[in-house]
Amino acid sequence: MLDTDRNFSDKEIYYASSSDGLHWQTEANPAAIPKDYPWRDGVTRRMGSTERPQILVQDGVATHVFIATGTTVNGQRETWSQATPLRPASAVPDRAAWWREARFGMFVHWGLYSVPAGVWKGQAVRHDVYANPNAEHLMWLAQVPLADYALLARRFSPDAWNARAVAAAAKAAGMKYIVFTAKHHDGFAMYRSSVSRYNVVDATPWKHDPLAELAVAAREAGLKLGLYYSLGRDWEQAGAFNESKRNTWDFPNATKDDYARYLDQKVVPQLTELLTSYGDIGVVWFDTPEQTTRKQSITLEQLVRRRTGPARVGVASDAAAADGRAVTAPPTPSPARRTRTVPGSCAP
Repeated sequence: MLDTDRNFSDKEIYYASSSDGLHWQTEANPAAIPKDYPWRDGVTRRMGSTERPQILVQDGVATHVFIATGTTVNGQRETWSQATPLRPASAVPDRAAWWREARFGMFVHWGLYSVPAGVWKGQAVRHDVYANPNAEHLMWLAQVPLADYALLARRFSPDAWNARAVAAAAKAAGMKYIVFTAKHHDGFAMYRSSVSRYNVVDATPWKHDPLAELAVAAREAGLKLGLYYSLGRDWEQAGAFNESKRNTWDFPNATKDDYARYLDQKVVPQLTELLTSYGDIGVVWFDTPEQTTRKQSITLEQLVRRRTGPARVGVASDAAAADGRAVTAPPTPSPARRTRTVPGSCAP
């Protein structure tokens, strides 16, 4: 039932937000909070109602926070609502405990961009923001057509790759985990993906799945395995629309309404196969959320939680660097928010 006696809430005078679903802050006299949400009919609509949470109470105990918002479509009122269960802090597992204790790990930053290594057609690609040879951003910086960039796969044959040697080096250095770039901004999957043949097994002469080999080697060495996944940037996909760094030369007519289809057709299926084919995953590291909405972020976070249990979800921070590289993120963020404290995500 609603907290009609207002023992826990007064929906008329505050807006509540939370970074972890347990500790809430209030804001007096909230203004309307407009947000854009893609609907099932493919149209993005702005939900402009004020979000005023109500507390649901059972037997005198606050059990849920209920939030509703809405908009008018074709003369009819449509609403979107969310009920977040409340639990005492003692009942919420500390998913970041192992991460804080580990402190030190390896990031394997690897992909098709390793072949040109920042040089395209004999010219080093440079940019004021990027200090290194800019390998992973080469396609965007030089606006390399997808058809030309994809040809790099024919030259990708790293025969010296040795997953056990990588794991052994990490362990010898005192590291506790390895994070592997499953898919970077170029959209090329560094594992065997059934979602797209644009992957290291199907598109290269090498025909190896380095992630599968690393998963075995890491566990043999007693190391946790994590996955990096570029979320809002995918230069192989027209639907990966964002306002800052998208592939405008191959897909000039892409719009923000395409983004939901990209999530449904590539991101969710790839995350599902990554989280079900490589054993226990300790970290999912989303980079560059871009225009991913809060509702979409919650859906992705719930997918990760269902598939990994106590895995930790990370997201890049705007404050980290101008190029959007990922950094250590808070314990329970949603990909839509790119700040060090991500409000609105609750512990499931």
